[in-house]
Amino acid sequence: MTTTVDLAAAVIVAYNRHDLAAYERLHAPDARIEFAGAPGDIGLGEWLTILARLFAVLPDLTIRPMTVVTDDATAVIEMRQIGTNTGVLALDDGARMLLGTDLAQIPPTGRTVDTPGVVVFTVGDGVVTGERHHWPPHWVFEQLGLVTVSAVPTGAVPTLAVIRS
Repeated sequence: MTTTVDLAAAVIVAYNRHDLAAYERLHAPDARIEFAGAPGDIGLGEWLTILARLFAVLPDLTIRPMTVVTDDATAVIEMRQIGTNTGVLALDDGARMLLGTDLAQIPPTGRTVDTPGVVVFTVGDGVVTGERHHWPPHWVFEQLGLVTVSAVPTGAVPTLAVIRS
């Protein structure tokens, strides 16, 4: 990529096409992915697995950039993620615990998700070397109607209420 703006645009295109091979090529093999509020980070391979699962649940998921700010080493993208749940949501142990269920999967809800957030890319040698995601916690579960998140004062720990039907 010639500029950070070009790189950010290419990542958005790969994401919106669900082209994980292109997405991977735009990242350093040792890129680290962080999520605001979550401890630690994950590697690119684990992130690609998560994206594949997310794209299966929301087959039309796209990001729509609203603001892109870059310099030589960083791209900050304010965006919305929008998609419709027409795929089965496979649940791992953490999701089952969060939702209070022993189900292996949840059928499609048909609901649309529309979530604002920010992603910060760090860039080196023409590829993404890191991503920091700033999204509401449990945004997919909440917008699919599986949990509700209560507002809490600053410094307090938010609670989740599981919606059972």
